[in-house]
Order: sequence, then C-alpha cells, then structure tokens
Amino acid sequence: HDNSNGFYYNGATFDGIVKRPRDQFLLAGTLYTMLGGNSHSFKAGFDWQGLESTASFAYPNNRVYEANGFDPVTRTIDHDIRNDFDPPAPSTSQGDVYAFFLRDKFEVGKRLFFEVGLRYEKQEGDSDVGNTTVDTDSISPRLAGSYDVAGNGKSIISATYGRFSQYLIQGFSDSFAQVPQQGNYDVYEWDGTQYVFSGRVETGGSSLTPNTNLDASYLDEFTIAYSQQIGNTIGVGIRGIYRTWNDLIDDVVSFDSDGLLIREYTNYGPAERDHTALQLTFEKRFSNNWYAQANYTWSETEGNHFANTASQLGDYLQSDCRTTIDPSIGNNGVIPCREAVEGPNATGLAAYDRPHNFKLFGAYVLPIGSLVDLTFGTNFDYISGINYRKNRAVTALNPVTGAAVANVTYNYEPLGSDELDAYFSWDLSLEAVFNVWKSVQLGVKGEVFNVTDEQEKITVNNTQWCDAQPGSASCQTARNNYGTATARGSFQAPRNYRLTALVRF
Repeated sequence: HDNSNGFYYNGATFDGIVKRPRDQFLLAGTLYTMLGGNSHSFKAGFDWQGLESTASFAYPNNRVYEANGFDPVTRTIDHDIRNDFDPPAPSTSQGDVYAFFLRDKFEVGKRLFFEVGLRYEKQEGDSDVGNTTVDTDSISPRLAGSYDVAGNGKSIISATYGRFSQYLIQGFSDSFAQVPQQGNYDVYEWDGTQYVFSGRVETGGSSLTPNTNLDASYLDEFTIAYSQQIGNTIGVGIRGIYRTWNDLIDDVVSFDSDGLLIREYTNYGPAERDHTALQLTFEKRFSNNWYAQANYTWSETEGNHFANTASQLGDYLQSDCRTTIDPSIGNNGVIPCREAVEGPNATGLAAYDRPHNFKLFGAYVLPIGSLVDLTFGTNFDYISGINYRKNRAVTALNPVTGAAVANVTYNYEPLGSDELDAYFSWDLSLEAVFNVWKSVQLGVKGEVFNVTDEQEKITVNNTQWCDAQPGSASCQTARNNYGTATARGSFQAPRNYRLTALVRF
C-alpha cells in the first residue's frame, strides 16, 4: 500500500542485481613453418576478461512501514513501526581473468597428426571495498592426436587429453561484501498519533574471511574416438569420454571451543565428481534434398559434490543432528552430522544425471518450380527421467551449547536411488518460402510441438520421507506424498503450435 510517503510490505523486497563482463580483449596469431621436414602450425594468444558484479537493494523512498492491519472499508491503517533506511550504496565487486596460450599443430608422416598446447590462466578478484577475494593461477596442458587408418581420410582414430580450469564465478567475491544492503536504518514506533524514534539498527558486512590460497578447481578429460565416412555424404562415429574433477572448492562450517560458528572456503579433499560417457553419432549431409542426424549418449555422473562452491559437505562434522519426526534415524532421531553429510548415502548420482539420451533430426526440401521451396522438418528426443532419493531435513546442534544451528539433509538411500520413467517428445514443422528477388525470401512456417501430446512427469516436488512405522501424522504425510509432482511445470508442456511469418535475405 503506497501512501506516497513510503512502502507497506508483506515480507517482499524490491531489489536489483546486475552481473556483466566489464571488458574483454583477445589477441592471437598463427605462424606456419617447416621444422625437421614436418609442417608446423604455431598459434599463440592472450586473453583478458574484466568482470563486474553490482548489487543494489533498496525500498521506494528508503522507507518501510509495518502495520498491524488495514480496514478496507474505512481505508484506515493500524500503524505499528516505520523503518527509515540509510540512502542505499551499491555493492560492486570486480575481477580479472588473464590467459596466455601456446599451440603447435603438426604431422608425423602422412597419417599421424598431433596438436600440443599449454594454457596459463590467472584469476584475481576484489570485494566491494577492494579486499582481495581471489588470487589463483593454473597451468593446463592439452594434447590431441589422430591416425588416418587407410590413408584416405575416411577412417580416423583419435584421442585427446585436456586439463580445464574452472573460474570462480563473480558471485563468489560477492559473498565477502562489506557494503550492507538494507542493513542500516532508524526504527520509529507509532504512539497513537505519530511515529516516535525508538532505536537504531546497524549491520556490518559479511563475516567471511577470504582464503587467497585457494587453487582453481579443474577437470581432467580423456577421450578416444573412431569415425568412419561411408560414401560421400554419410558419417558415423563412436566416442568414449572420461572426466574427473580435482581441487573442488567448498565452504566448511565448524565450531570453535566456545561454540562460535566458523565458516571458511577451502579445496575440500573428500569432494569427488566423475563423469563417464559413450556417444554414438550418425550424420547424413544435405544431398538429394534431405538431411538427417542422430545421436545416442549413455552417461553417468557420480560423486558427492555437485555445487559451485558451497554444499553441506564438510559441515558440522563435530556435531550431532536431530529430528523429532523420525525416531528411526540414528538413536531415537539423533545421528552424528558427519554420517548425514559425508556418509555412504551422501554419495551417488548427480541430480542432473540422465543415463540415456537419443536425438533424431531430419529435414526434406521439396522445390516447387523455381519460386517456392517446401521444407518438412522433424525432431525426436528420448531421455531418461531425473533421479531423486528419500531424504529429510535434520537439525545440526551446537556441540557446546546444544542449541539448534541449521538444517542439513539426511538421505535414507544413496543419491539417485529412485528415477522417473523416461519420456519422449516429437516435433514437426512445415515451411514454405517464396524466392522473390535474388537472395530475398518471404515465407511462412508452421510448427507443432509435442505432437503426441505426451504430458509425462519430468520432475518431482516431494522427496521428503519418513521410515517410522507407525509414525506421526507428518511422517505418514511424507510417505504418502513421496515422489509426487504438484506443479504444472513438473510435467511436459501439452501439445502447442506456432505460426511464423518470415523474411530471409
């Protein structure tokens, strides 16, 4: 309710946040030469990215009213408290990423080809008051080789190895912000006729201390592949992929001897993540008026760490965790938090893991004279359903005071124990274009999405569980609702249509 003097609210805030690249610069060059009878292609480059993240949270007129009630008939407000906020100051963090790379591409004989590279990267970041939040660098080798089996360029065996460093997202530096947003304000209480000053609230910035000794996370990737050309227009291939992540970053929450919380970022040793995949591909280049492409991927991503920089891994390892809902957990509902956050059930498949994915694309062009082209298109996608598991929130207890601190997730089974059924989607399109002048075309395109109107469940909204039998009413409710979806967005969108008028030139 706006009274032209401030803003009444029901708990919502007006806020804004902007993240953007500040600047970017790339310089690269290539040199071709002959060394030892072999042709070499040297490439070197320098890359710089400047990053900036600005958060600015403010209420209209920097004033908020809290009311006990509002009478819609008399249009009167039962006043309570008014908070006058200090003029807002934006919180802006900055970062820079520098990279320098070298690459040499050469051949050994007429069938063996290599590409060797090395990349150096440096990342720096500052908080909104200029304190260093990130200062890390890495060296990443790259190697690729291929062998022409028959010497005709149609049967190729290839293998690659690469190390890829992962930049810390700019939001990481934001977590050390010292400029308070909506944190400092004067409090006024209504005395029946007017607002009277009653106190001042001031909050400082983040209590986190940056760990400038962090190493950049990185993954090592290995691939091996075979590709075969069939005739002049068809190619098939098979590729195996293995990836493993190292130096994963996480925040670790613990307690000091007085029971005070300590939170710090570190390259957490027990954090694990691996990915294995097999890809099969088929491609028919455009000829005789048609084109087709199909691929199938089997993959598996598993581990215990799938967050950017903050998960519950490593948190509250000295504490007990408690639930009053399910006494079957631990000893009458009390379990060491270590077992919840790092036990065997904290490891398994990533939530985004999809073991099977098959895609098919195709198009056929039918010319009608020299003025009109009709194009028929189709797209088919089959994919495994998401995985989920039975879990429940348990409360971590302060080991010194016994007070409740925060909730962590306890899993009854390993990650990914349950999986939704696979589902598919089939789309069709028909396009007619008229060649009106040189390369200018006018046309119309009609599309049908989800032709068969499949509306399978694609995600789960309720994963809370309870093992206690018989249990409380809330326990029974959790068992009844487990694995259900309760939102429209949790199902495939129904069949829908789109009609487009287009101009190409």
